[in-house]
Parts: sequence; C-alpha cells; structure tokens
Amino acid sequence: MKSSTKYTITLDDDPSVHKIITKMTGINSLPFTNPEKLVQKHTSYNPSAIFVDIHLGRDISGLDYIKTIREAWPYVPVIVMTSDTMSEFIGNALALGANDFVSKPFVKEELCGRMQARISEMASKIEGDEFAVSNVVYNKAYSQLKCGEKTAYISNLEAKLFEVLSHNHGMVLSKDTIKSKVWGELKVSENALDKKISNLRQSLKEIDASLKVNSLYGQGVVLVTESS
Repeated sequence: MKSSTKYTITLDDDPSVHKIITKMTGINSLPFTNPEKLVQKHTSYNPSAIFVDIHLGRDISGLDYIKTIREAWPYVPVIVMTSDTMSEFIGNALALGANDFVSKPFVKEELCGRMQARISEMASKIEGDEFAVSNVVYNKAYSQLKCGEKTAYISNLEAKLFEVLSHNHGMVLSKDTIKSKVWGELKVSENALDKKISNLRQSLKEIDASLKVNSLYGQGVVLVTESS
C-alpha cells in the first residue's frame, strides 16, 4: 500500500468516521476497526497521519494501542479522537505518544489545522534525523541511504549498525561492542552480525558510496571512506 499518494488512516469502530475525515481534509482516509490488524500490517502503509478513537467498542480502548502505533510509525502524527473531554483521557493519550487530539463532533477548521500542524512538526523532526557521512546521506526516519541519485533502503537492524559505525567513522569497533549497541542485551551469534555487515556493505556498493565497511581480523569492524 506504500505509494507517493497522500492518505491518512482512521482507527474507529464507526465506519462513517473515515468518510467524514476524508471529506473535511480532502485527503483519503483508510478505515480500520481492529487495532491489532492495523499494527500487523504497519509495514505496508505510510500514512500522512493516523486518527485513533479512544473508545473502539467491545471494551477496547484506543489508549491501549497508542504506544504500539507510535513505535510502528515513529514519524507519523497520531491524533486521538474522542467525544469525552475529560482531561485524564487526553493527558494519558499524550503521555503514551499521541501528538494531539480532536473532539467529536469534528469542526473542519480544527481538524484540518491540528492535522497540518502535526504533519509539519513531524516533517521537521525527519529533517533533523538526517545526516551525511562522506558522500552518503542517511535518513533515519526511512532507514534510507542516498548517494547522488541512487537510494537504498535497509532493515532496522542494518540502520542501527550504520548509525553505530558512522558515529565512530574511522574507528575500529570490536564485534562485541557492535552487537551490544545494535541488539542491546539480546544475545546474538557472530554469524548474525556478519550477515548484517554483508547486507550493509552490499547496500553501500549498490549506491556507489565511497564508504566501505571493513572487517579486520582479530580487531573488529570499521567504516572508512575510500577515494575512487
């Protein structure tokens, strides 16, 4: 479902809400009534914003899924919808990772204004998470490596590996140090690390980067810049 066309996602047990949001914002909103199904498919969607109803029916609270949704879409604004104006619900939603809230019934100006403001904030955050190493531009938000007109998308673990190596550009890091920084306390084999190193090395090669990942026997791994 990932595409260049803008759309939002509406998580609400009322099937008419996504139609109202679509009409008011002028941006198509995809409907979901089941939060678990939405999260399971998160890799297939790249929405501009996600609207989450607090009361999803059948004793399901949208508050229980905000943290998971935030982790699945760290750079997408999450806007809570509720007809309950109790401050504790709104406060809990914001504490769990929501970016804003809108009250039901919707007021077009408020809905559009809050959505656009939060989208702009997230866009600024994405730009702040972009940095260059040699001739490669890395975008953390999209796990993207870019060199000139060529782009490579890497997995989350490969992105963490690149971050660790790039922040220590030119320094040799032991494999144990890298595993600790990439996987935390999770125990992984050296073979697992070697596979991620190989994948990252191949991605850099595909975009003609001057960066190279070198493995030094008995010492560790280093990210270096090599002249063409």
